[in-house]
Amino acid sequence: MKTLLPPFAFCGLLFLTFLSPLILAQALRNRESPTQNAAIGKPMENHRFSASEMRDGWILDGEAELTVAGEGELKVTATKQMALWCPKVFEGRVTVEFDCLVPEPKTKLLLLVHGHGTDGTPIREWTRDGTYDEYNARRMEVYSIAFNRGSHISDNLGDQMANVRRIGGKDFAPYTSESFRQKGLAFWNEWNTRSLVGACLEPARGTGKPLRYRVALDPPRILLEVEGAPFGELVDHRPNPLTKGSVGFRCMTKGKTFFLRNVVLTGERVSQ
Repeated sequence: MKTLLPPFAFCGLLFLTFLSPLILAQALRNRESPTQNAAIGKPMENHRFSASEMRDGWILDGEAELTVAGEGELKVTATKQMALWCPKVFEGRVTVEFDCLVPEPKTKLLLLVHGHGTDGTPIREWTRDGTYDEYNARRMEVYSIAFNRGSHISDNLGDQMANVRRIGGKDFAPYTSESFRQKGLAFWNEWNTRSLVGACLEPARGTGKPLRYRVALDPPRILLEVEGAPFGELVDHRPNPLTKGSVGFRCMTKGKTFFLRNVVLTGERVSQ
């Protein structure tokens, strides 16, 4: 006597035969990619910022001329050392995507991520003058990511590498700009060793052309891409990696100009 499967049982068999292997394969890929999936289950947000939003709503340290230069492009001219911060605070994983064009050589740019006061104070709640010590030797802690580095920046080979540093807080209070001048190269090398998370050579860099960057932090992991090409996967091995703070762009070179467009921040927003 033949036993016929009811329709629902046949559908279940079809699912097990054809679909469940696909789901299992995806689950394994997710397991193998913790950076891409660390935020699952958390309220993630995607924010695309126009040039006018950045000009009018972001926080400026130091002095700079901010101009909307058509087609959604923000022109930033650093009349002194400066930084421009998104006022939002992100926690945990955050991804920063942006296009940046640098017209001239020797323009030193930094992306700042998870910046905050050592007591947890958000960036928006105190004023900074844009000078070096504000980010390295005072109350701020931050990941500093030097990008678009190469021979157009300096003849020094170390300055030709994109690098990630973790700076600020009480451990870095001795490393002031005045101390560097007084104590010389050995003191700078000590700071360099303590602050450096890692350095990489960018496959695309230079002046006169817009470049697309993507930086993903899933503390302690940091992933770097330019023009769709991954070029760095770093890990902050120091205790207590930074997991909460704001995102900003910094120019360390007085008188230089850079252009930003298509700025997108994705992450868990915890406050405005």
